[in-house]
Amino acid sequence: MLILIFCIMISLIATITFKGIGLINVFKTMMTLIYPQLFFAVLFVMSVYPDERIGRMMIVLTSAMAVATDTFAYFSGALFGKRKLIPSVSPKKTVAGASGGVAGTVAVSILIGLFLQDAMKTAIGLCHFIILGVVLSVLAQFGDLAASMFKRHFNVKDFGNIIPGHGGIMDRMDSVLFICPAVYAYFMVFIV
Repeated sequence: MLILIFCIMISLIATITFKGIGLINVFKTMMTLIYPQLFFAVLFVMSVYPDERIGRMMIVLTSAMAVATDTFAYFSGALFGKRKLIPSVSPKKTVAGASGGVAGTVAVSILIGLFLQDAMKTAIGLCHFIILGVVLSVLAQFGDLAASMFKRHFNVKDFGNIIPGHGGIMDRMDSVLFICPAVYAYFMVFIV
């Protein structure tokens, strides 16, 4: 948090001191600092949660739901996708892909729920996993669309090239950003 605060302070000081730096550029810089870090901070909170078992469950669920949504959306969109979802933001995403992403994620969520009930002896009802599957898949897709919106605005294909064929870390984590606060909030309100 201190690094983030100092980055914002330095950006504002630079705007005041140097006339060529516009306030809009500072807001863009702040957004790129705040957006991923604030969301990723929730993953840190999960990792240090006092009940390690609950913390691990939240992290596994977050990761699994992001991967499931991406995977099922990709394959169902490739097989059945004709009608575009929001072509102005992401021209390749389809309604069939979005629907398949939700359906597949719900199935994976139920399987995770059954596993947790059996292997970890948790008393979390399957209805929670169905709700989480739907909500998290929708949020994952909005996270992906938000990243696409940023990339379109800045006219870049990927956020980086560290992962060949997949882009940068943010290209893989865009859906996780939207999922992790929802998982944490859901667990705190309905499960813990």
